Amino acid sequence: PVGTGFFVVAQSSGGRYWHFFVTAKHVTDGLKGKEFYVLVNKIGGGVVVSVKWWKSSARHHPAK
Repeated sequence: PVGTGFFVVAQSSGGRYWHFFVTAKHVTDGLKGKEFYVLVNKIGGGVVVSVKWWKSSARHHPAK
């Protein structure tokens, strides 16, 4: 693993749910142009591998 993060789910005023994976910018800086995966620990042991993600879908908070 190269970093950690957490998931956030937010509901829009229209009732749609948006899912976000939040991590530090320095974790994603080395991923430019590369695909990467997110591993999630399962209750009781083991991991789930999420679908692959791409750096191009990342968004940074406007503060930095």
